[in-house]
Amino acid sequence: DFFAVYNGTIIDSNRNLNNLIINGIKKLKDESELVTLYRGISVKNGDNIGIEIKKLFPDLTVEEYYGGQYGCDYYITFE
Repeated sequence: DFFAVYNGTIIDSNRNLNNLIINGIKKLKDESELVTLYRGISVKNGDNIGIEIKKLFPDLTVEEYYGGQYGCDYYITFE
């Protein structure tokens, strides 16, 4: 399973990483205009989660970068 952490608290878990990310964005996007995804070392470039997020949340600007972090597949920021 994958899990999402916000301010040191687990806010969600899911067996599907894309579903976890989408649910997390639904919970945390509030007043945000920009969501930035930093891909970890284990995530392939061909992952289409950024495209899926743009379709589901057309009001958000979505940026995706290679972050190279170990230990978590995505680090996601909201601005």
